[in-house]
Amino acid sequence: MEINKLYSNRQCVIKAKALITLFIVIVFISESCNVNNDDFTDRELNEQLQTSQDTAFNTLIYYYNNCPDSVSIVAQSMETRFIDEDNLTELISLYSFMSEFYQHRRKNPEIALDYLLKALEIAVENPEIKYDKTYLYISIGNILYTYELYDEAIFIYKQISKITDVSKRPSVMFLINNNIALSFRNSNQADSARHYFDNTLQYISQIKNREIVYKAQYYNYLSSLAYYMGNIDSLPLYFKKSNKLLKGLIRVVNKYPVDYAETYFDDVKINYYRNKVNSLDWMGQYYFDKNIMDSAIIYWSEANHFSLISKDITRSVDISLNLSGAYLKKQNLNYAMEYVDSALEILKTEDVNYEQIELAYRNKADVFSLMGNDIEMSIAEDIADRYRDTLLSNDTTNNISLMQIELAVKPVQLEMKEIELGWKEKTQTVERQNLLIKLLIGIILFIVISLIIYYKLFLSLRRTRVRLAESTIEKISPEKIHSGNSKQLKSSVEKELLEKFKSEILVNKVYLEPNINLNQIAERLETNRSYISKIINTVYKMNFSDYINKLRINQACIIISKNKDPKFTIDHLYSKVGFIGKSTFYNAFKKYTGVTPAVFFNMNNQADKD
Repeated sequence: MEINKLYSNRQCVIKAKALITLFIVIVFISESCNVNNDDFTDRELNEQLQTSQDTAFNTLIYYYNNCPDSVSIVAQSMETRFIDEDNLTELISLYSFMSEFYQHRRKNPEIALDYLLKALEIAVENPEIKYDKTYLYISIGNILYTYELYDEAIFIYKQISKITDVSKRPSVMFLINNNIALSFRNSNQADSARHYFDNTLQYISQIKNREIVYKAQYYNYLSSLAYYMGNIDSLPLYFKKSNKLLKGLIRVVNKYPVDYAETYFDDVKINYYRNKVNSLDWMGQYYFDKNIMDSAIIYWSEANHFSLISKDITRSVDISLNLSGAYLKKQNLNYAMEYVDSALEILKTEDVNYEQIELAYRNKADVFSLMGNDIEMSIAEDIADRYRDTLLSNDTTNNISLMQIELAVKPVQLEMKEIELGWKEKTQTVERQNLLIKLLIGIILFIVISLIIYYKLFLSLRRTRVRLAESTIEKISPEKIHSGNSKQLKSSVEKELLEKFKSEILVNKVYLEPNINLNQIAERLETNRSYISKIINTVYKMNFSDYINKLRINQACIIISKNKDPKFTIDHLYSKVGFIGKSTFYNAFKKYTGVTPAVFFNMNNQADKD
């Protein structure tokens, strides 16, 4: 077994050298292309990448977030199409994406490495291709990190900002600093790790759409750092901060309209669930180390629940094995065996993960040992040993040697192609400069015309908003409501009763009372319900309920239009104007104004700003 272990370590080192060699080669490509391709601007590159994302990768991203089991099927179809079309740019992007998928979503570094080497192969052989190399470099560092080659990973991460302009891309700078911190953490360099974790905060504050989940991730990583350094008493504090942020995220999302909330949460849910699981997992580990098994089981059970919701099968298996260990310590052998079997059942349906299967059978052997079942314990240990042997012998020496030979000739091939590309670039430089001048003139003219049109539309929209806000209030004003024809009342008694009714309603503002009804009004006016109802219908051509609701909606419009408080919201406005429920208020508001309260609120606020 020791020989196999040494062989596995040798494989890791060789692959690491291969990655670093390719990295240096691609750096050479980048520097050469920067000399000869100054006209290929960042703007053009971003537009090209955006087009790629809008067309080819939307489906893949959807399955990544919602149905990871289908990602490989979709990716195979895309790979075939890109190869048929000779679309190498998209092919590199696809392989980079799949490398990230198998690293983080499937936890299978071997397949991740294979995809990354495919991407690098194309990049080395086709140095003329223009694509965003940043995430490719990050993937190289991630692979080295996975193989526990932390010094090499740190070297790669630190080179990225020197090769590509990422200073104005906070999400990338956050990722780089975060990965460097994790590498230092795993190298037991706590001070350096904390420094780079703290570095991420300046970039987190600039990533508005994911600021909350990344801040929660920051506290989870501080938990991991504290645990690695043996300071586990800090874990509850970091958990409290992380959990508060994640709960706050849900509260914020629930305030948005349904469609927007679903779109926003769909964008952040992978990070949300991942951090939710991590924070709960650390608390489970905290109580496990404190030998408080009941609390550890509670936190790990909740973590397992969220890992299943997010379809993070790898984490679910890990946590199931943690639960098995906790129940084993409690001597609850039935539950301990149940969670081991649950983990193994999941592993049967997923990509083979020999490391997890080996660990599961080790746990199973421990349970059988405590049960006193030596035969089953021996069987479980034998199975675990077979999976360990399989884990340590995935590749062959011949394949590694072949890869090294191929890599050795890449720099020579690259230099030859660079010379050829350099001659082509020189002959095209003048043509590009002329085209660029014409393009700039066209852009300037387009901007000037667009500004003129926008200014005219802006003024027109501003006047329209003001008129619309005023007319909406005017349509349901008390004067309009009370403009009914009182001449249709035949007797002076009816007219006198009408005036008492108007005074009761308007002066005392009884329409703001939530439970006001026609019987109460009739009692206050010392008359009967049918009589006052008939007068309202005759004069105002509406029933009592519509009459009251119109006055309430008018009052709501006035409150909104007079509001100057920037923190004002419409969430609880319904109770201030006499409605019992929010849905009733929203329906009535739209019925009498033609728009929802939110639209009227935004319309009025925009009119004020304009």
